[in-house]
Amino acid sequence: MSIEINSGDTWKSLAACRNEDPFLFESRDRAGIEAAKKICATCTVRSDCLDFALQHPGIDMIFGGLTLFERKQVQRGERDRNDLSVAEEQFKDIPPLEATAEN
Repeated sequence: MSIEINSGDTWKSLAACRNEDPFLFESRDRAGIEAAKKICATCTVRSDCLDFALQHPGIDMIFGGLTLFERKQVQRGERDRNDLSVAEEQFKDIPPLEATAEN
């Protein structure tokens, strides 16, 4: 997925993820989400990135250290925007990997 970011969004050139594999930020598994969040936690423009994602609610990637699920929690007032922990609720409808693997 490619996200169009206006030239006025200069924070992108300063982002800690600018040289990372963008597919990491599309992770759906806990390990991938945690790895992306570790990068976000070190980022000096994380707040700008999160603001961008909150203004563009269709982005289904990790932006500003939060998944789409977690950003929806922020918008509903159920989560602090600075809480980078993984929301366990986003995994409740996902079956365990071993249950989906073919034998």
